[in-house]
Amino acid sequence: MISITAEHRLALERINHPEDAALMATGEWPGDTAKNTVWGLYLSEHQPVGVITTAAAGVAIRNLQNREVVLTLNPEEDEQTRKNMWEIPAGHIEPVEPDNPHSPLEDSAETLVRECLEETGFQTASEHLRRFGYMLMLNPPESSRPETGCMPYFYTVSSPKLPLLPATDPSKPMGGIFPEWSIERMVANKLMEPLGLVIIRYGLEAALHTRQRETL
Repeated sequence: MISITAEHRLALERINHPEDAALMATGEWPGDTAKNTVWGLYLSEHQPVGVITTAAAGVAIRNLQNREVVLTLNPEEDEQTRKNMWEIPAGHIEPVEPDNPHSPLEDSAETLVRECLEETGFQTASEHLRRFGYMLMLNPPESSRPETGCMPYFYTVSSPKLPLLPATDPSKPMGGIFPEWSIERMVANKLMEPLGLVIIRYGLEAALHTRQRETL
């Protein structure tokens, strides 16, 4: 169940969030210590200043009118369900030139463009990404991870006529195209986390809102 707890809200409020940020859900993830990582899902076209961006994720929309999105199948089984779970494209920020120790890091949009192609074969570009939210993560002090981390969420819309390429990451199968109603069934059958469906719906609504504004 996706919800907001008072304890999590209090912890997350110590971060200076953008003025348009709206807290939509909170929770905890197992971290690399005995204490869990607290997270908060926010809707916003911006992200907190001074917080390290550690990863990026996105809703890759194949057909906006039919509410179809592209997902990737995680090749590793979930520890609880023992199933391969479907996910939205996402990944960690990496160096622009992986073999160069002095290479600058990607920005979050570049990361998502790369991850979409690696994980699903979905083709997009940085200029076609639109930010609609972010995940703020608070790691315990003894964690090896940054004390606070941010993962922005983008949506991107492609033409339904544009084919999916083979995923460039050999460990990933080709991405699949799914309408929203089938993703609801995937969640019910424990083939996708409920939070993933929530994020997809927010991304679809943000894309539809943008299209409506552009047609006025």
